[in-house]
Amino acid sequence: MSLAIVAAGLLPPCLFLLSTLWNLAQNYRVARQVGLPVILVPISPENPVWMILGRYFLPIIQRLPFGNGHFTRFCHIGWEFDEKSRAHLEFGDALMFATPGKNWIYLCNADTAHDIIRRERSGEFERPVELMAFLDVFGPNISTVGDCSPPLEK
Repeated sequence: MSLAIVAAGLLPPCLFLLSTLWNLAQNYRVARQVGLPVILVPISPENPVWMILGRYFLPIIQRLPFGNGHFTRFCHIGWEFDEKSRAHLEFGDALMFATPGKNWIYLCNADTAHDIIRRERSGEFERPVELMAFLDVFGPNISTVGDCSPPLEK
């Protein structure tokens, strides 16, 4: 009976881990097809548990022999402010993060960013409106409105 209780207690975390690894592998496969440099980030930046606990675990992970890789470099909120332009100088104008949740493209080329914003309405690119909801403090604005682009010309 105690074995069944232990198995029942271990089953959900094991299934969650397998699901995370499966999603990460699938997103990595898709990211490799894009042709940009891919950085594998095993925890999604939008993971609410990691947002809260990451700042406590990252210093511990950095002390481990394998702890100073891409995980500790890019897997925390505000990595962009710590890195500044170093990531783009190292990987190029565009790079992609493969995470268990979504694939993220980071750009430092104004023309490319402008092209993506223009093509967003066609459905090729998705604006993460739910992540920008905190900008709605003073009401809806151009960053938080789901469909703010003018109609496409035919």
